[in-house]
Amino acid sequence: MPPQISSTQKLRYFNQYRILKTLYFNEPLSRQELSRETNLSVATITNLITTWLDRGVILESGTVQSKGGRPRVMLTLNRAYGAFVGIDLGETHIRFELFDLKMNSQQSIMVWLTNGDTQPTDVVAKIVAGYRELLQTAVFPEEKVIGIGIGVPGVVEREGGISIFAPNWGWHNVSLLTKLKEAISAPIIIDNGAKAMGLAEMWFGGKPNNEHLIALLLGTGVGTAIISEGEIQRGVTNSAGEFGHTTLDINGRSCRCGGQGCIETYVGAPGIIQTLQTINPESPLLHGTSQLDIIAAIATAAEEKDETARIVLQQTANYLGAGIANLINLYNPQTIVLSGWLGNQLGPFFLELLPPLIEKYALPQPGAITHIKVSSLGDNSIAMGAASLILEDFLHGTRTSWRLSSGVVSLIPQ
Repeated sequence: MPPQISSTQKLRYFNQYRILKTLYFNEPLSRQELSRETNLSVATITNLITTWLDRGVILESGTVQSKGGRPRVMLTLNRAYGAFVGIDLGETHIRFELFDLKMNSQQSIMVWLTNGDTQPTDVVAKIVAGYRELLQTAVFPEEKVIGIGIGVPGVVEREGGISIFAPNWGWHNVSLLTKLKEAISAPIIIDNGAKAMGLAEMWFGGKPNNEHLIALLLGTGVGTAIISEGEIQRGVTNSAGEFGHTTLDINGRSCRCGGQGCIETYVGAPGIIQTLQTINPESPLLHGTSQLDIIAAIATAAEEKDETARIVLQQTANYLGAGIANLINLYNPQTIVLSGWLGNQLGPFFLELLPPLIEKYALPQPGAITHIKVSSLGDNSIAMGAASLILEDFLHGTRTSWRLSSGVVSLIPQ
């Protein structure tokens, strides 16, 4: 039975989270400045940060002169305290990133997947081997890894780390977390890749703490993270945001999920390639050996004003625009971010094509205030989001244990 936490303890943990999160995103700050930002007394601030100072999570980094009073001691996060690992388990590749405490990338590697090595045992073996390789030349030893976040495609049971449904691989109820824990000792959190990406976009994607945001993941598949009032909307079974499997055409293309006319079949990489094949089956743009090659060729051709590429992108934008208008009408977001490897490549073209389509399909008022942009996080947005899952728990300090070089310290009351 889990330990019972009193209301006083809950308040203490909530206040600790407010302090650490405020310092994390606004450092350096004095105790007095933290007091103003959190509406907690200086005495409470001092009391609640003692453990972090003792353990080296927070450092006192000098003083600044105050008006008419004693110098104020400034507080910062210790970037050398530990590291987060983010793993982007994509449908064509696995990206591994090691981040310091302030989410600066320190090391990265890429492992490619083929159709023959996407069985659960094969994928687990590649994750374990990639993780070991990542640490071989890293500035942080393994004992400094606070935790590992993994973003995976499809529907994920977050608490149990179970891949409920990954249609491209035929995965159903795969206990990914259990298999990984047999080989890796660090704490692991597994979640849907789009949701992980949304957390990174909210915290690190430009304007801090954008509380009404939709992060749109465009790649082989299509997914979203829907963030409302600063919280990711998960639904009952953590499957909220499966935007790629919403229906645009009831008589449309067959989808790998078993449905028909899903938006993924038109704006995911295979759908765009199918559009290109329909328009011009002899196009030299189809000569690439992978999805990434062909999409890159389309992007290059579009920059050179190629007519076929232009038609492909316009047809894709027509479906994407209708889909985004549906999101705007449903959720009234402040910002929609185009991300994922395909979103990063084709996003600039879509930004030019989408405005008249949004005006046509979205309701005027929410459509007019929604800002659509391409992610500023680049190709590691999912890996950063996966690492942010660990950061989120680190800031809360109440769910996963904090790994220290001296051992494992649990912040959950015993």
